[in-house]
Amino acid sequence: GITMPLARNRAIDSARAGRDSARLDQAIAEPLIMRSRLDYLRAAALAYWTWMGSGEREGAARQLEGLAVRRDGEIAAKVDRGVMANFERVDNQQNIALRRGLLVQADREVQRAAIDLSLFFRDTSGRPLLAARRRMQPLPEPVAPTADVYEASLARAIAARPEFQKISLEREKLVIDRRLAANDVLPNVDAQVYGNQDAGFGKSALSGPNGLDRQVLQASLVFQMPVQR
Repeated sequence: GITMPLARNRAIDSARAGRDSARLDQAIAEPLIMRSRLDYLRAAALAYWTWMGSGEREGAARQLEGLAVRRDGEIAAKVDRGVMANFERVDNQQNIALRRGLLVQADREVQRAAIDLSLFFRDTSGRPLLAARRRMQPLPEPVAPTADVYEASLARAIAARPEFQKISLEREKLVIDRRLAANDVLPNVDAQVYGNQDAGFGKSALSGPNGLDRQVLQASLVFQMPVQR
C-alpha cells in the first residue's frame, strides 16, 4: 500500500532538511574561498603600493641630500670670501650627515618593501622575485570621483563582496531550520491505502477457484498527537 502524510512531514522532514542544508553548506564554501582570494589580492596590492611609496620616499630623501650638498658648496664659497661665518657651513654639514642617514634608512625601506612584495611577485616556476627599482612608476595623481562614478563603484563593490552572499545563504539555512521546527509541532495526519490477499490451503464458500481467500482493499485516515502537546 501507500501512506501519504497530510500534515507533519508533508512539505519537509529531517531527511529533506538535511539534504538542503548540506547543499547550502557546499554553496557557503564558495564565498569563503572568494573572501580568501580578495584578502590575498588586497595584501598583494598593499605590498605593491607600499613598495612604490618607499621608492617615492627614497627619491625625496635623495633630492634633499642633493640640495644640502649643493648648499654646502655655496656656503663654502661665501666663507672663503668672508661673507659668512664658518659655523654656518659646519651646521649645514651636520644637516648633510642627517639627510644621508635618512637616505640610508629610505634605501633599507625600499629593500624591505621589495622583500614583502616578493611573496606575491614570482616567476613562472613559483620562485619569489625581488622587484628592480627600474620597475617603479611615478605615483598617479589622485582624482576626485564624481557622484555617478562613486555610486557605480559602490554598487560593483557590494555585488562582489562575498559576505553578502554568505549571509544570504545562511539566511536560507535558517529558513530551512524554521520550517523543520514548525513541521515538528504538527500532528501526524496520514492517509493510507493498502490491500492484502490471504493465501492458504483452506477453502470456503468465499474462496476462488484457486483456493485463495478474499482480497481486501482498505483506506484509512490516521491521526496521532502526543497528549502532552
